[in-house]
Parts: sequence; structure tokens; C-alpha cells
Amino acid sequence: MRKITKRSAAIAAAIVVAVGGGGAAWAAWTVNNSATASASSGSALPVQIEGAALTRPLVPGSSTGVKFTVKNPNPFKVSVTGITLTNFATSKLGCTADTFLMVPGAAVTPFQIPAKTGADTPTTTVTFDNSIKLKANPSTSCQGAPITFKVNVAGESVDS
Repeated sequence: MRKITKRSAAIAAAIVVAVGGGGAAWAAWTVNNSATASASSGSALPVQIEGAALTRPLVPGSSTGVKFTVKNPNPFKVSVTGITLTNFATSKLGCTADTFLMVPGAAVTPFQIPAKTGADTPTTTVTFDNSIKLKANPSTSCQGAPITFKVNVAGESVDS
């Protein structure tokens, strides 16, 4: 009978480990796969503008502001980047719509409105200072004239 040396035992053990390890690797099953998915992105809703009113009465030679609220019905923050006033009109006889003007260069500092969460629709009160005026030398018939105008808000979504 042949004597087993330490060297022979080590070689035999290495062979057993190599064969056993290879067998284990061979026995592992691959489970990779891929699939095509489809989805749709959400839609943005326009901000809501309510309660526009002058901050002071309009008089010749000075400008006044417009105060209103803006609501964000979207599930993301909105950055308001601009405000304009257009479509001036009056029902007073002898007073024309072109008597009322947005102040050239009137600008708003950009601000953010929080995202809607649950049933809560965030509201921000805005004062657009020195944004509306009478044209130079308005008709006397424009005294006490009721005016209407459109408040336009420009904004964009903001990453959280």
C-alpha cells in the first residue's frame, strides 16, 4: 500500500474543490430577462388667478399696483416668472380702453408656489406694484370709470 503524503493530499483536496466549485457554478441557473414597459406622464394644469383689484385708485400722473391671488392645482412647485396686464376695457361713456396701460418695464421678482398636496391647493397673494397707470392727459369722463383687465401669469414647473 502506498503512503499518502501531505503533498498528495493537498493536490487531491485542490482537485475536489475545483470540481465541486465548478459543479456549483454549473448548477446556478440564470434568471435574467427584460420587458418593454409603457406609461404616460402627467399633465400640467394652469394656475388659477382670483380677486384682482387695484391697490389704490388710478389718478393722472401716478401708477398703482394690482393685488390678486394665485393658486397652484399641480402636484409640483410652480415658479412664477412673469406677470402682464392686458385687455383693458371700460363701460363708461367717453372713456376709452386705451386710457389704461400696463407700466412699461413693470416686472415681478420670480417666486414659487408650493405643490398641491391632497385636497389642499396652495394660494399665494401677489401685489404687482406700480404696474398700471392712466395715459397722459386722460379724458375727464374717465373719472370714476370702472375698468376690467386680464392678469396673465407666466410660470414653469420646479424640481422639488
